[in-house]
Amino acid sequence: MRNTKNLLEESYVYWEEIQNGTFKFNRIDEEVAALRELKKEELIGLWKPVFEGNGV
Repeated sequence: MRNTKNLLEESYVYWEEIQNGTFKFNRIDEEVAALRELKKEELIGLWKPVFEGNGV
């Protein structure tokens, strides 16, 4: 799913993981997979309090 424009941009993705000490080089793919599993109702449940001004 990673759509980096060039090698320099892709290296930034990897170096950010190295600098943070997380070394999760497939983070973007995992986050996309998790978002695809998210249901509309779950998203509404997370964001509704924010939009209604109640905070979370």
